[in-house]
Formats: sequence, structure tokens, C-alpha cells
Amino acid sequence: MNRYARTQGFSFLEIVAGTVILGVVATATVATIAPMRARAGQQLSDQRAKALNSMSQVYFLEVGRFPPRGVDSLIAAGYLACDDDKNQSQAYEMQCNFSYNRATGTFTRR
Repeated sequence: MNRYARTQGFSFLEIVAGTVILGVVATATVATIAPMRARAGQQLSDQRAKALNSMSQVYFLEVGRFPPRGVDSLIAAGYLACDDDKNQSQAYEMQCNFSYNRATGTFTRR
């Protein structure tokens, strides 16, 4: 009869090897996703700037002058929705992340 009975389960070495493999996979995933996330944020910012510039041009065509207070004027005129928490936070983000040139009616990223 065998002195050491074989028990069910994993050995310490198998657990360590599995942990190392999971760590390598996690690191590779993060290294792949991080640049994509940064690029997506950049594209979203560019898209918002273009949308704000379009709204400013429409405001100019309808009113005859560019919005005097930038995002605040676009909200007051109804071009930007600001009726719920999500829209309010997006409007605040736009005010913080974009500078407004009143003379030309253009928004640029800070």
C-alpha cells in the first residue's frame, strides 16, 4: 500500500503557474486596451468640438451673431439639452474642456 495517498486538488506549483499565466494575459490585455481607450477619448473630444462649432454656426445664421457666452448661450437657446443629470454633466465637461473664441464663434480643445 502506498504510504502517501494521492489527494484530489492542485499542487502549489500548479497554482503558481496558473497565477503567472493569468498575470501575463492580464498585462497583455491592459497594454492593448489602454491606447485604444485614449484614442477613443481623443476622437470623442474632436467630435464634440465639431458639434459645438456646428451649433455655433447655426446660432449665427439664426440670430445674426455668435453665441455671446459659448456653451451657456447654446443651452439657453435650446441647441444643447440640459434637462437631466447626464446632459448637465456633459455640458459642464464641455465648458471645462473647450475654450470659446467669441469673435469667430469657434470652440477649441484646451
